[in-house]
Amino acid sequence: APDWQAAHAKLGGFYYNRGDYDRAIRSWQRQAELISESPRPYANLGAAFQAKGNYEEALKAYDHSIRNQPSSSGFSNRGTCQYLLGRYDDAAASFEKSAELAPDDPICWMNLGDARRWASKQKEEAADAYARAIRHASVVAAANPKDAMPRVVIAVSHAKSGDLAAAKKAIDEALRLDPTNAVVLYQAAVVCEVRGDRDAALPWLGRAVAAGYPANDALREPDLKALRDDPGFERTIRRER
Repeated sequence: APDWQAAHAKLGGFYYNRGDYDRAIRSWQRQAELISESPRPYANLGAAFQAKGNYEEALKAYDHSIRNQPSSSGFSNRGTCQYLLGRYDDAAASFEKSAELAPDDPICWMNLGDARRWASKQKEEAADAYARAIRHASVVAAANPKDAMPRVVIAVSHAKSGDLAAAKKAIDEALRLDPTNAVVLYQAAVVCEVRGDRDAALPWLGRAVAAGYPANDALREPDLKALRDDPGFERTIRRER
């Protein structure tokens, strides 16, 4: 059944989950040909291109997904690529749309705070986005006490707002709840670096990459710029990739 789009979708997912992004891309490109009006294959293509570090192609795919069906996740994905490309004003605009479509999602507000913090004219507005992220994440954490992700949002938002003690408490709790999650490990590295704890940041980054976090993202994260100058950074990335 070569024209069964669902088979191409599942095959692409199989390859993607095993790190074979080129084959995943081919599968999802075929799916996109079969259901060109659906946002899903283009969102998947964006994720695969992003995992390869090809952010320009990822942006094209995410834009296509948004044109087919605007969504909070679509704008968030586009904003993430723009952020990693250093287009912070564009990223802020995308994350604003993401937060508008999902106003209770703490990750949307955290992402918006990140983009505003580096944007040319919105630095003073970052604090408000982080405050909203903490407020919404606290609600999620109270409802789901075993979920590490709201603690990650709280930790990152506190760290980048200057409350370093609260950031440490929250990231320690997230690591206790989910010590093998690549996103939790990566954000632990970011929080440690923002807090000035370089000795802890590098090991957490190494564990994140070993757990599957894209090393290409770490190479572009502005909050890790100083860490990238550390002699141990390249060794950590090469060893764990």
